Amino acid sequence: MVDISERLSKLEVILNTYRFYNFTLLDHPKIRSFQLEKLRIDSLENTPVALELDGELVGNTPVEFEILPLRLSFIK
Repeated sequence: MVDISERLSKLEVILNTYRFYNFTLLDHPKIRSFQLEKLRIDSLENTPVALELDGELVGNTPVEFEILPLRLSFIK
């Protein structure tokens, strides 16, 4: 699942931070959610942009993500 936001002002971000904690982020009119198998992220001007996932810096753009079906095993 990927959530994408339209441009938000700093004030809009601050006023809607609570949505991260009460799970209403997707109720915001400027946030959309997609379920997909592959995602590529580039910057508009081909200048690397830092990539953050769950609060961790993990690299720079361009980057590509892909769902690998049946790649995770669980032990009962």
